[in-house]
Amino acid sequence: MKQLFLFEETLVHWFILVEDNTSPNTRMWVVEPLRNSAGNQVCSLEHVDSIAQVAHLIGVYGNHPLPHDFTFHQTLHTFNKFYVNKFIDYHMHEIAF
Repeated sequence: MKQLFLFEETLVHWFILVEDNTSPNTRMWVVEPLRNSAGNQVCSLEHVDSIAQVAHLIGVYGNHPLPHDFTFHQTLHTFNKFYVNKFIDYHMHEIAF
């Protein structure tokens, strides 16, 4: 008889606030990846039951357009800062005031 183990964990990328206030233009928080002393982004495995709400991140764009072959898979490694979209759903709007 085989045993099946289900692991309900996910990889979490940690971020910190850039400023103490929301952006005056968007009214959204701006975050950047949390980095350790070696400059690597801090990640951890977390049990899904410990997650209250996921965040919808929007890259803070610069003055140059993205290439036509850009995909969402490249987002976390391309942008240095992100807006936290608190308007994505009602529950996020309650938490990320």
